[in-house]
Amino acid sequence: MKVKVTGFNPVKFEKDGKNIEGVKLHYIYADRANDHLIGQAAENSWVNKMVADGLNLKGLLEAPLCELEFNKNGKIVDIFPVGAGR
Repeated sequence: MKVKVTGFNPVKFEKDGKNIEGVKLHYIYADRANDHLIGQAAENSWVNKMVADGLNLKGLLEAPLCELEFNKNGKIVDIFPVGAGR
């Protein structure tokens, strides 16, 4: 899914008795057909600490569009600038 990253902030919370750390991403979805920005993302878009530590978050802010990859549970597992490839 193509998005424009508009911001991020570190998060810490507890779920089922476990402390969880990560980064909450703020982004706007891009239309699949023509890459125009179409709306704000859901509030629960976050990346776990292990994935976030490997990202250049400031670089993602500067990229015109980024590509999000999700696992089968709908969690973000990778994000990179469009055209950079993985």
